[in-house]
Amino acid sequence: MAKTTKKDFEAFKAAFSYYQDLFGLKDWRVCFEHGDAHQAYAEIFANCEGRIATVVFADKCDECGLVGYDPVNTGRHEALELLIAPLKDLARKRTFSEDDLDASSHAVIRRLENLFDSIEEKK
Repeated sequence: MAKTTKKDFEAFKAAFSYYQDLFGLKDWRVCFEHGDAHQAYAEIFANCEGRIATVVFADKCDECGLVGYDPVNTGRHEALELLIAPLKDLARKRTFSEDDLDASSHAVIRRLENLFDSIEEKK
């Protein structure tokens, strides 16, 4: 097992926070942990109703799992997981309306449109 460092954890948190802001996910309270991510680089637990997420960055990984490992890319990946968390939450429910699905998918689309618009404005 290879251990991740505090420096890796800080880079992960900084990347996650950057993309959280970039994607307009400021309505979420995010807590970070450096611990067991269950054989993954990181994992996220999102409470969509309360808009609270816990993001766990692995404190150790299998040696073979470190091939291509990058804390910054992992932070971006987990921020993307947060972006689609409401869609995943909706899909797990036994019943939901088409209106719920449309609202959740359009929330993701609007966030991405706002991002792309801000990029275009800077050109």
